[in-house]
Amino acid sequence: METDEQLEDLLRDTFAQARGDGRGQLSGVGAGAFARADRLRRRRIGMTVGAVAATVAIVGAAVGVGAGVFGRDAGLTPAVTSSTSASAKRWSSLVPGTAPFSYRFPDDVVPDPLPAGARPLDFLPVKPPVSGSSGLRSSTVEVAVAGEDPDLGGVAGFCRWEELAELRQPVAGQSFQFQLSSAPGSLGAQLGLAGFTTGTGADAMADLRRGALPCLVPTTMKAVDWTSDGDESLLFTATETTADITQTVVMAVTRVGDVLLSGTARGRDAAEARKVATSLSSEAASRLVREAFPPAVGRPLGDSAAAPNAASEVGAEAAEPVQQPDDYEFGDVFPAASQLRFGMRYHGDALVSRNMPAATGAQVCDLSGRPERQATSDAAPHPVAGSQQDAWAGDGAGADPSVSFGVTGWPTGSGAVSFRALQQDTGMCAWMPHQQRVSWPGEDPQETWLSHSTGSGGAYLAARRVGDVIVSVVVDTLPADDAKAEAIRLSGIVAAKVEASGLPAAKGR
Repeated sequence: METDEQLEDLLRDTFAQARGDGRGQLSGVGAGAFARADRLRRRRIGMTVGAVAATVAIVGAAVGVGAGVFGRDAGLTPAVTSSTSASAKRWSSLVPGTAPFSYRFPDDVVPDPLPAGARPLDFLPVKPPVSGSSGLRSSTVEVAVAGEDPDLGGVAGFCRWEELAELRQPVAGQSFQFQLSSAPGSLGAQLGLAGFTTGTGADAMADLRRGALPCLVPTTMKAVDWTSDGDESLLFTATETTADITQTVVMAVTRVGDVLLSGTARGRDAAEARKVATSLSSEAASRLVREAFPPAVGRPLGDSAAAPNAASEVGAEAAEPVQQPDDYEFGDVFPAASQLRFGMRYHGDALVSRNMPAATGAQVCDLSGRPERQATSDAAPHPVAGSQQDAWAGDGAGADPSVSFGVTGWPTGSGAVSFRALQQDTGMCAWMPHQQRVSWPGEDPQETWLSHSTGSGGAYLAARRVGDVIVSVVVDTLPADDAKAEAIRLSGIVAAKVEASGLPAAKGR
């Protein structure tokens, strides 16, 4: 099993690959490497499903959320203040924010009472009720504050403001975390707020819609209709299966002025998750507008009119999407559960992302520490489609048998070149750990690859080329002969299913 350092490499991998791309749109950023590293880390340290939910992996089919869950509030109008000077004094305690932010949000923006089903975390430090000095009426709700963090992704997506620093950046942020009554003791919901340069709130929302904001909505989440209390709104929903537990994941975003408010929730009770996420977003937005919080009604606060970078300025050119969708989907190409051996079983849905290595489980793509390989990595073809599935025995917390399946599709006509790069370790990704090739009797050495890792554990990798598709299977924590035989057997099953899929790429078209 991978070491902690290797798992961290996997987490850094995607963004480092994107930075080296040089195309400005960071198309290397994707959920695949993060999700896989998260699964491996969860197996290593036995994290609870709820705690893991706060990371990056979202997989599954979308579930519908009806439109108009919360209609526009006819009474949503700013409160009248006695004078401009009184209004300025009212918010002065929130300026400046913690560097580099221009201001802070009021702590009591959190709905009071909390939406039914949400309650404060009972396993993190709790911030006591505020006295009302921040400008909003005093709250009786105790909430765990995650800090001055513009985390719009919450428990549904993920934000990487620092790694994607050339894209639009916020001038303020805050997040509040909660648990759900259906999943006590877990991080099940979050309210995240991000304020943007004065006059650019609509642009920030447009970036989020296009996937061009550093807070990324996983591509497997689907947008559905929803109307919130605000200037505009977005609602994304999906289901995911983790550790054999299916959960509903909801992300509800409301824009008021130059502020985006994101309510996120995940839990087994779909109705509860939907209600909590939409209520957090909509009701918090209403509170800000009713109290005439300046950024929520399009006015500056502190130095919020000063853009943190060129992409955040008023009138800045629209950014390209961070994540490019796959050119096609593979569908069901992995072995059936009944075909797995040694007690191994699937523990989640397949991950779908074009941004994964050809031999998932045996390669990394972060070559920032290897400048001699970076040039060949940049010049090599990149996948246009990908899917990954993992299975393991036991609870995954110990040294249990495991297998990682991967299929990647490559640009038309580049399958042979890409597979040769895999064999020669010259492609966009590199071996980790190093691989020692072994003979594979009866197979064409130009179309197949069989190797074992030289590190501890001796995992076996079997890879095959099927047209412009590369199939890879890594089997770990089994006796060497068994691992080798399983890698060969399972790779044959996957290759046969790819060949029978009818995909043009499987025929090199």
